[in-house]
Amino acid sequence: MFPQAPGPAVYPASKLRHGKMLKDVLNRANIQCAAHWPELVGKISDSTLNAPVFWRRNMMDVANCDMVLLYAEEGDKLRGALVEAGAAFMATKPVIVVGDHQDYGTWKYYPGVLQATDLNHAIWIVKTMSGIPYNYSDMGHPNAH
Repeated sequence: MFPQAPGPAVYPASKLRHGKMLKDVLNRANIQCAAHWPELVGKISDSTLNAPVFWRRNMMDVANCDMVLLYAEEGDKLRGALVEAGAAFMATKPVIVVGDHQDYGTWKYYPGVLQATDLNHAIWIVKTMSGIPYNYSDMGHPNAH
């Protein structure tokens, strides 16, 4: 399905515009990106004609991942990422939310939701949950120090 990387398979749930960055963060941290959608942004229209196909693929990716990483920036209005988080809940998969975005609401207190202050903290959570040593030198976000 995906090229194998050591460690867990993490599904990034976010706005389309964050897809490449999130995939890069996961790759730099040597964590498998368990989603096809970041590769398809700009290549396939998110039209109603394509929606049944890409939503089926997204739900399969969530079902096959180990955990979901939900990322939003100020001004983002989450829609699809919230559906993906709900699918993770139904599959009893952990959901890591990054930051304190307004769209997280009270469900961020649901059992199985872990709250990360930023992407570096989220990567630390992923690695800690998976028993992988955390190495500050291989960290993800380009603005991390």
